[in-house]
Amino acid sequence: SVAGGDLITINANDVTVEGFNLNGAGSNNGVVVNAAGATVADNTFTGFAQDAIVLSGADGADVRANLIEGNGAGNAGAGRHGINIDNSDNI
Repeated sequence: SVAGGDLITINANDVTVEGFNLNGAGSNNGVVVNAAGATVADNTFTGFAQDAIVLSGADGADVRANLIEGNGAGNAGAGRHGINIDNSDNI
């Protein structure tokens, strides 16, 4: 975990995050995607203060078969998202 930050940030196109158990103790978001063509699949996200997956400008992202549980407990956690999509097309 990363205290107060995001666990994984993707800024390059066509990156895959697959098959991980991601524990967010102390982290805000699990995977933040800021690039096109990323794949986030078959992961488990647990205990992130904010969102498990954030897609921002992540055109063509493939997000599938992820288990998201116990997130959104911090930073006004009520109303947080499992997956937050912003300014991304062809998801």
